[in-house]
Amino acid sequence: MRVGIIGCGYASIKHIVPLRKISGVDIVAVCDISKDQAKKVARRYRINDVYQDISKLIVEQRPDVLHIVTPPHTHKDLSIQAMDSGCHVLVEKPMALNAEEADAMIDVARHRGVTLSICHNFLFEASVVKAKALTSSGAIGKVISTEVFWRPLRGGGYGEVGTPRWIYDLPGGVFHEIASHPVYLQLAFQKDLK
Repeated sequence: MRVGIIGCGYASIKHIVPLRKISGVDIVAVCDISKDQAKKVARRYRINDVYQDISKLIVEQRPDVLHIVTPPHTHKDLSIQAMDSGCHVLVEKPMALNAEEADAMIDVARHRGVTLSICHNFLFEASVVKAKALTSSGAIGKVISTEVFWRPLRGGGYGEVGTPRWIYDLPGGVFHEIASHPVYLQLAFQKDLK
């Protein structure tokens, strides 16, 4: 499977490292509006091709999947461009800035017959998978309510040096950025409410 990474900030590393461990996956290129940042990531992870333009990456590399790991205000347009080109998309959370953008992305995925997935990575943590299996099977009884506690950043917090400005500019501010993890986790367990 040929994979391209769009966006070379902190989140890109969280995608590149696990992808490198999967047999049959080839990270063919990275792309970022900052060529220096893209080169830095490519050099660190021995990825041969660097782009500043997603269109050029798609035409030249013909990826099967693009990981969109850019700030949320870019997710809709980049995802739609990728899907219109026949690529499957894994987009970082939050998926979009609002429901209208999310619906537009979903419509394109359906129309093009490609997969659009949101990076809800904690659903795949071993402890969550086990807890979900236990609740779904009824092995530990009936789920009557759910509660999620979320500590946003391990070892740091928003407002510290290095927090990107776009986080504060989201329609819901910092909450818009961090809320998706506890929300999708809670929704996964609420399916078992009876």
